[in-house]
Amino acid sequence: MMFLTRCLLLAVLTSTILAGCADPSTTRHELGAQSQKTLTVTDTVARCYQILGADCGLFPAAARLLTDEDGNTPPHTGRFAPTQMQVTYIEYALRTLPLQYVPTLLGQAIKPRYPALIHQNLSRYKRQYFGFYNVQRHDCLYVHFFAEPLGYTPRWLREAIQVQDGGAGFWSIKYDWTTRQFYDFEHNSEG
Repeated sequence: MMFLTRCLLLAVLTSTILAGCADPSTTRHELGAQSQKTLTVTDTVARCYQILGADCGLFPAAARLLTDEDGNTPPHTGRFAPTQMQVTYIEYALRTLPLQYVPTLLGQAIKPRYPALIHQNLSRYKRQYFGFYNVQRHDCLYVHFFAEPLGYTPRWLREAIQVQDGGAGFWSIKYDWTTRQFYDFEHNSEG
């Protein structure tokens, strides 16, 4: 009897959690102008989501994507807001992901000690999640990780945090939902 009660409780909790994770606004939209009209540019504040002790900011499609040192954003054909289910999947995958084998941006050299250092401190990073459609129109996530300096807590949910230098304290990775692959692992240079 105790076992059946626990199973029933687990089933109710699971269905409640999954129902809460469903976000009807994140269904795949046509990538044309019509989907862009429904977005309000002023609505760029991230929703805060905590999973496995990690603070994650899920940015809406209208939020500005991070740029590289030359001011370029990742090549994309449109944007979407990441869902809590997507973030949960990524957060669990990151726990065992061998970062040293993830393809890097062209020309980016990864410091050999950084993957282990990043894994050791994974729970200490804040995360910013951005959804985009790559040039092949695959759903992709761009995840930016950073150590939380004082004063960034409110700001990190309003805008993409960009810092020069910082080494393993600031890094990013992308994930392609179609190929189920992480790619473009990169970290800041040491200053």
